[in-house]
Amino acid sequence: MTPRHQPISLATKELLYRLLLEKISLAGIVRASGVSERWLQYYVNKKLGSVKRELEVKLKKKGKLTIQCDEREHLSYAISRNTQRESMRE
Repeated sequence: MTPRHQPISLATKELLYRLLLEKISLAGIVRASGVSERWLQYYVNKKLGSVKRELEVKLKKKGKLTIQCDEREHLSYAISRNTQRESMRE
């Protein structure tokens, strides 16, 4: 297969951007989209360079904490491990 220069359409670039937001691996994106690894790495580096490096933190009013069901087990495990550690220290 010989390399050939083909411009990447705007629709393809938008799709690639959405795939990157979904945290799909670069290798997977290359396989699924047909763009070259080199071009995709260039695109990612260019996007990363345009991202603002400073965070804007806004304070929110303290209120009720809502935990999703899939997080509840992890949270109770983390709390129980932390409680065990504290009791071992005493």
